[in-house]
Amino acid sequence: MVARFGASIRDRLDGPLPDGLTREAMVSQTVVASLHLSRADLWTVPKQSVIEVHMPITLSLMLTNVLTGEVLLVQNLSTNVQGLMPQASYEAQAVAEFPERFNQVISTLIEAAAADFRPSAIEGVVRGRTGPRYVLDVGRRGGLREGDPIGADASVVFADADYAIIEPALGSLTVGQALSRQIAQPVEHLERPSMLVVTVDAPQGVAASYLTTLMEDALGGPQGFAVVPVSPSLPQIREPALTAAGVAGRLRRTPDYFLRLSVAALDPIEADTNVAGVRRRVQEARAFVEVINPEGRVVFASQGVDQRVDEIVGDMAPSSEQRRDAALKNAIIRAAAELSEAFKPSRLRLEIDAAGDEVRISDPGGVLTPGTDAVVVRRVGRVSGIEGEVWAPVTDVEVTAIEGAEAVARYAGLEAPRIQRGDQVAYEAAGPSSRSRRIFAQCLADGVPALSVRGSVVQPLLQPIAQNSFAREFSGAVKIASFHQELRRMGLESQFDGIGALGAFAPPSPEICFEPVHQVDLSAEQAQGRQTVDTYDLTIGYVLKKDDQRVSGGGLQQRLSATAAPPNASAEYRDRSLQIDLATAVTELARQAARDLDPPL
Repeated sequence: MVARFGASIRDRLDGPLPDGLTREAMVSQTVVASLHLSRADLWTVPKQSVIEVHMPITLSLMLTNVLTGEVLLVQNLSTNVQGLMPQASYEAQAVAEFPERFNQVISTLIEAAAADFRPSAIEGVVRGRTGPRYVLDVGRRGGLREGDPIGADASVVFADADYAIIEPALGSLTVGQALSRQIAQPVEHLERPSMLVVTVDAPQGVAASYLTTLMEDALGGPQGFAVVPVSPSLPQIREPALTAAGVAGRLRRTPDYFLRLSVAALDPIEADTNVAGVRRRVQEARAFVEVINPEGRVVFASQGVDQRVDEIVGDMAPSSEQRRDAALKNAIIRAAAELSEAFKPSRLRLEIDAAGDEVRISDPGGVLTPGTDAVVVRRVGRVSGIEGEVWAPVTDVEVTAIEGAEAVARYAGLEAPRIQRGDQVAYEAAGPSSRSRRIFAQCLADGVPALSVRGSVVQPLLQPIAQNSFAREFSGAVKIASFHQELRRMGLESQFDGIGALGAFAPPSPEICFEPVHQVDLSAEQAQGRQTVDTYDLTIGYVLKKDDQRVSGGGLQQRLSATAAPPNASAEYRDRSLQIDLATAVTELARQAARDLDPPL
């Protein structure tokens, strides 16, 4: 299987390198191909005399530049190989047929990758010089972003729409010199905000890598984002080639955003209907998404929901696992669709002034919060060959405090140059502005997110619903208390330049924390015809605390009439049905409670 993969890759994608290349240039044009299996399962649908067998396979082919570590192409393929097999021996037959089925999937995947892999180059010309740096006539619209390598050893330190400021690691450049950067994606993809998916929770029996693949596919559509795929085994894959060439590898640029993904499948419910021999099964899944900026602030949150309802005649129905898979996929697609529609980052310029060792930033819109990193830029003026004025970065600053409509920042760069009249701060704003200049995160109890749960009914999905709803609707800056730990488990520091220094990797230190409050109690039980309807008193809210003392809070109450249970329904059925009802009701109430809560200034 592995030998066939290597031979097929070389046959369809390999090509000769030009003569006379240096070792580094040779490695820069060398790509490592790796296969990643995230799903291989067996589903069955009973028929009258045979078994309908489904073998779903999800496989990814990743092409990675050996020198830079950049993933040039990810080709994902999800397929469902199916057929009819004898009832007595379908498992053994499926196992025997799997290797050949798997090889067919590999061949199809390689053919698709060969059709899509079209290496090209971003090409630009050096048009001017500003201090030790140079002005290139290609910017974000041309596919360049901060941190991108270009030419032999230059990298982009600042990118605007139609130009970039670049800096060589060694030596110098000359005006008129042409530089190029190898790419394998359309330029319109590269100019989009980049997003790295971090899957933190998955249903039992479902691989987190499979859910990551589904989300990356959903994000990468025509109106989507530039996905940043990660292979945990990349350092081990690259190292032999780099060692053999005697060349030091580079690290990738950090993503613009992280997408935190938590996916849950509620237990299915199944019961008889009024039609003899027909049963009804309901399977629901939810995908919780939080988009987090490099400072660790949640700038967007959404929830995708899908419910599969089947009318089952006899035993002839797709398995619960198969329907769960469909619900999971659709929930992820819906969460990603809302994200693509509503999340629109924008580049801002803010006026600044210097006061001693501090930088004061005019921020009437309240987009900055403590911990925000930004870059100070200075007008260079007109540069031949570039439309409009050129600005160059001067230093980096970090916001430390908020005073009214101003943000106070400290110098975070290596130098603390004198701020000049007309200098500005360049910052990419995302998400709604904050009505408070404080940072909020969920309270912790013994190191885990704290919940105040009362009443007789427990809701397993309370934590993701309460956290996601608060981050979505609360009008203050929210961080996820556990996100720094979830990031560090991925081992990203060995692949991305300086990523471990981002604020998202540090534990949040909120001045004020929030604690969700949840109470559900059975209030009435009554018969309606042949069915039973339970009524519950539901209370959902949040308490804001400082130093373990209540600062403020609020909540909402609702009387919930659960979906009517069929006659003779078991206690397990009624509880599972209630959990589906609660997921919807608690989401609506929690969002409203967070929206109504005024953040302390």
